[in-house]
Amino acid sequence: MPARASRAGRPLAALCCLLLAACAAGTPPLAGGYVPRQLQHREQQVQRGLAGRRDAQAERELGALACRILGAAGGSTSCNGGGDDAAICHPATCVQVRVYVVDSPRAQAQAFANGMLLVHGGLFGQLDDAAELAFALAHEIAHLELGHFARARTAALELQADAWPSARLPQLGYRAGAGATLLRRLAARAVDGARAADPLLAERLRALDAGG
Repeated sequence: MPARASRAGRPLAALCCLLLAACAAGTPPLAGGYVPRQLQHREQQVQRGLAGRRDAQAERELGALACRILGAAGGSTSCNGGGDDAAICHPATCVQVRVYVVDSPRAQAQAFANGMLLVHGGLFGQLDDAAELAFALAHEIAHLELGHFARARTAALELQADAWPSARLPQLGYRAGAGATLLRRLAARAVDGARAADPLLAERLRALDAGG
């Protein structure tokens, strides 16, 4: 009888162990499977310069630009007050989007589910003007605003993130079509450098050219 009772209690004990382990693991993952603790650790590494030397001036300028973009969008992460006034639209007021610029040859900007936006310095060499910079930044902000936290890139997510700034940047005085010219140049440079072009570029270009 005691042995039978012991066996009966094993499932309950196992369940208790699982619940304790889940509590010890911390908060539940964000959409797309991202774990907040892992993202916090990644951001701390960036803050300490472990992802590359940080450019404080560029961070201030892009942070202010992010605020302007969010203010024009009226989005959930928009800065307090919005508008074009740099004194009002200061990066410190956009606490939900934190822009970091690191010295890295990679031509990339990337948004993370916790609101971190990481810009690699190599991106600036791929841009021709301020409108293209605004598009690149707004594309990543769109991923945050639209909740695109899936690990795998899909055409649908990229098309939505392209359409979002295309509808809003002209309100801030940036030329229309900046996204299309930037993506077309990236595709051409990939060919010139004998690299494989991003397989989504052609589809994104078609949508931008069509005004999508």
